[in-house]
Amino acid sequence: MRDDELLQRWFLTGAERGNDATRLPAWSRGNRVRPLVDGATYFPALAAALDATGPGDLVLFADWQGDPDQRLTERGPTIAEALTAAARRGAVVKGLVWRSPREWQRLVPTRRRHLAQRVRGGAQVVLDQRVRNSGSHHQKFIVIRHAGRPDDDVAFVGSLDPAHSRRDDSAHLGDPQPLAFGKAYGSHPSWHDVHAEVRGPAVADVETVFRERWEDRAPLSLLPWQVFGDLLRRAVRRLLHRPVPLPPPLPAPVAGTGGSCAVQLLRTYPPRRPRYPFAPEGEFSIAAGHAKALRRARRLVHVEEQFLWSRQVVQVFADALRAAPGLQLVVLLPREPKRGGIAAPPLVLGQVHALRLLRAAGGDRVHVFDLENHDGEPVYVHSKVTVVDDVWACVRSDNLNRRSWTHDSELSVAVLDEVRDRREPVDPAGLGDGARRFARELRLQLVREHLDRGTPAVATPGTPTSSTPTAQWTRCAAAPRRSTPGTTAAAGALALPGGCASTATRSSRAGSGSSRHPSTGSSSTRRRPATADPGAGPARRRPVPGSEHLPAAALPARWPGRQHRTFHRPAPCPRACGVARRSSRDGRSPVRRGRGAAAG
Repeated sequence: MRDDELLQRWFLTGAERGNDATRLPAWSRGNRVRPLVDGATYFPALAAALDATGPGDLVLFADWQGDPDQRLTERGPTIAEALTAAARRGAVVKGLVWRSPREWQRLVPTRRRHLAQRVRGGAQVVLDQRVRNSGSHHQKFIVIRHAGRPDDDVAFVGSLDPAHSRRDDSAHLGDPQPLAFGKAYGSHPSWHDVHAEVRGPAVADVETVFRERWEDRAPLSLLPWQVFGDLLRRAVRRLLHRPVPLPPPLPAPVAGTGGSCAVQLLRTYPPRRPRYPFAPEGEFSIAAGHAKALRRARRLVHVEEQFLWSRQVVQVFADALRAAPGLQLVVLLPREPKRGGIAAPPLVLGQVHALRLLRAAGGDRVHVFDLENHDGEPVYVHSKVTVVDDVWACVRSDNLNRRSWTHDSELSVAVLDEVRDRREPVDPAGLGDGARRFARELRLQLVREHLDRGTPAVATPGTPTSSTPTAQWTRCAAAPRRSTPGTTAAAGALALPGGCASTATRSSRAGSGSSRHPSTGSSSTRRRPATADPGAGPARRRPVPGSEHLPAAALPARWPGRQHRTFHRPAPCPRACGVARRSSRDGRSPVRRGRGAAAG
């Protein structure tokens, strides 16, 4: 199959995007894309890119929120200092930060939550409320263009804001600058996230996304009493700093050496009054892109997600499970909602309804996990990643709920590497598309982190792989742990333990404390046995659904160093949550409309 035909089979065409008003191309080719797993990987890369800017360069960013004192490295600089330094060296710095509903009643926004007042040196960062009613700007990206050095141009796109708690690493001991979540995540919450570094022609496409929003002539504020404060602050900044106008766009970077990735930017823009000039009827290419990719899914869909709520969104995955009887769905979710109190039950209830729909469609082919660190503390999963059959990969800002797919502004990057991955299985779906290098390596990099694995092992001839009968299925729900693991290679030639393990459960934090794997050298406390009773309530756990029939290509039998469990059936929702229960039943987001900020 030719690469052009392959891209048309997986990517949206211009007509399928459904937005003729945008300047975005359908996709670009010849890009280099690198996954940046966890904030401790992304933030230093961002700091280095900002430090390399100089006179005539361009720095454009959009964020859902930001803490100006968030350090990018252990010793700094902070994000506000890095942006200010770039502006003082002569770079043009422009930013768009969503104005949260929590600041609707204030003329001056909270300085801690927003970068707008802390980034100086002639930079221009504005608070942007040009959204649909009760919506948010949830895009999270930064573009750095160099005058005369197009090979150094870079864009960062994904789900990481420059905010507290994000600078965590693979050990997941938390950011030294923590954001309080709640009791479940401790005083230094662990945070797992994914961003993407893009170099090549797609950098200009990300810049176009920023320019389209920046050039929108609609008022920045929706409420009349905010207009005077905005005008006053704008006048003061112009007197003090004289911001430089946004210069014309530079030519798109050419495809560089080693650039083998085709990149398509997917977005959500809701219909709005006044209309977005670049999306007058809205754009829903994130939803359409996932629907098209999932129609080709045959073997394995790997999802990492903060929220999994809405029936309309989950139905896309359920349809894929019904259409392909051999398809496995692996989902990684947070153990507990980030927000506690009365906000937590509707979040859990909406997620349970979504998981029931998936289980009804896929049965034991649906596998749901969460993470915890070596101290037995849950890791907050904020990553938003979809990988389909090791071919199509999407690093997203959007959550898998109706709000992100229809109501907020979102930006996600879909990647299809034109270089095949020759490790077994070479064509997981059997459609002739072949496994692709970026998608497979992204999935395996994530799995290696969750497994505490380092360098992947290389499959040798004669080694059982996921495509051989001996490794096709693994039964491990009730088998005892083996002290000496085997050497079964999963998809992509990642060596995994061949021995079965009893299904890992959440450690009993109330009674026995944390539970650590013997490989850490720590003492392991007794764990509560798993139960298969789905109605047992929070005190009992059931095995990961389908783990007794888990294909080796999908997931390992053992998860060293991490403990995982499936989401159990929650306790009955109190009567106070009746509104949330009804909204979950009819498919709406469990969050009450117009109350509180959108999820990060």
